Amino acid sequence: MTTPNPNSAPLLSNRYRILGVLGDGGFGKTFLVEDTQMPSARKCVLKQLKPMNDNPQIHQIVKERFQREAAILERLGEHHRQIPRLYAYFEEGDEFYLVEEWVEGETLTQRVELQGALNESDVRSILLDLLPTLSDIHRQGIVHRDIKPDNIILRRSDGKPVLIDFGAVKETMGTVMNSKQNQTHSIVIGTPGFMPSEQMAGRPVFSSDLYSLGLTAIYLLTGRQPQQLDSDPMTGKVLWQQYVPNLSPDFAAAIERSIQPYANQRFAAAQDMAMALSPGSVPPSTMVASEFQVDRPQQTMQVSPTPATQPPVVARSPWTWQWALIGVGVASLAGIAGLMAYSTMRPSPTPIVANSPIANPVTSPKPSPVAPSPVASPKETPVSKPSPVTQEPAKPADPPAKPVEPPIDAACRFQTGTTLRAQTLTLDTCSIDASNPSLIQFVYYLDRDRVQAQTDCASGTWTSLPENQVNRPQSSATEKMLERICGAKSSQDSKPSDDSISKAGVATVFKPPSNVRVSPNGDILCSIREQRDINVYDLKGDWYTTDACGTPGVIHRSQLKF
Repeated sequence: MTTPNPNSAPLLSNRYRILGVLGDGGFGKTFLVEDTQMPSARKCVLKQLKPMNDNPQIHQIVKERFQREAAILERLGEHHRQIPRLYAYFEEGDEFYLVEEWVEGETLTQRVELQGALNESDVRSILLDLLPTLSDIHRQGIVHRDIKPDNIILRRSDGKPVLIDFGAVKETMGTVMNSKQNQTHSIVIGTPGFMPSEQMAGRPVFSSDLYSLGLTAIYLLTGRQPQQLDSDPMTGKVLWQQYVPNLSPDFAAAIERSIQPYANQRFAAAQDMAMALSPGSVPPSTMVASEFQVDRPQQTMQVSPTPATQPPVVARSPWTWQWALIGVGVASLAGIAGLMAYSTMRPSPTPIVANSPIANPVTSPKPSPVAPSPVASPKETPVSKPSPVTQEPAKPADPPAKPVEPPIDAACRFQTGTTLRAQTLTLDTCSIDASNPSLIQFVYYLDRDRVQAQTDCASGTWTSLPENQVNRPQSSATEKMLERICGAKSSQDSKPSDDSISKAGVATVFKPPSNVRVSPNGDILCSIREQRDINVYDLKGDWYTTDACGTPGVIHRSQLKF
């Protein structure tokens, strides 16, 4: 920090005396100043911001946006002690100024440069301290856009990490007019290496901040900037774990998930990342943040026979083993023992039981004389084998019925697997409508239950309709579903223009249903179920290119009439 002579330094806004320069970038300068109108002459950070365009029309737009962004910064600082407070903002000449709280401490970059790489415990603590604040920022619809070691200060007074330098104000300074006289932004906000691909394309989402935070954690652990790390040329994944091979598996898995190349493969929300990093948490690969439901419901266990040597499936209730011992102690009463054995298989004393393939699981055979059973050790499942009945044998339970396929044409059926709730997930590929790439419509089935849904792909979530329930993928089945759907969006983004292909004309699909496929004899993109005209393009072999599904595909010439 350069320090001018305070006595000769001019006053900005007739109030703030410059003590030194903290930074100098493309948007302006950052100063350490003192407030001469406060009795304490408190130190503040003053940011001088200059628009990149001197067009008077642009200046007015920038002014209005600057005021809005300043109001957001004020609100955030008032509600979060880990975000600097905004004291004032003003305009002087062609420049805009923010006056913010001066946070005494050191940045994470300075900490690593002075002390070297941090250990896992310290990094975990920093992340868990910061993620609740980041979660609340995201709930207000704000993406920071420039999380990096330089923008996180460890406050000297309490050691808490403080998040500084939000990117929205910088973006405002980059406002320009395009050729159609519409306002747009001339630059992408963020720091190369710390921002993911969607942010570099100008479309940041909430998980973009988590990506940046994950790369920040890797810097703290290794002392290496992102540019010093290799990446997998096939997947684009950052290769970093070889530098810190002794991390605990849950911690390494959480960091790895946060830096996945695609937004829908990362944590969907900051609180999910915090949960994965919390001691004793379930690893991210199996953690249920929200699958088909945002609120975490009480889970129920299916009642099914358990081998006698297998540990109990659920042992969450502190009363489970007490009930088991009581049951064994009175095992001569087989009916009571049967009820006690059933009790051990419930997740809690609450009588909630999921549908089970076993008919009438509570019913047990009528008792017959049996010898008292020895007390079972805690490692054994206290489930007694049914004794032979003296009356008419119970009718054996019907074998589980084969799952009934959802009502989808076989050619459109894409079964992705089983969800965490043990439901078979089937995507109707013919329902995918990517005509609006920013909001793709589709239909999927959970067993035979039909669900209408939509996704923007960038957020890594989807919304079930009409209840507007936001869902996050937490199983390979739901991840595959989004990958298949968002693959249609990728195709839409790369849709050939009229300049790149020659239009063959308009053809009639004369004998529906006719399938449009991703490639010749490939997966079905959609199915045309009525006679109608479609646009067709280049003919390659027997296949025409068409945009009938809202995204490029191919249709066989035998299905068309010109």
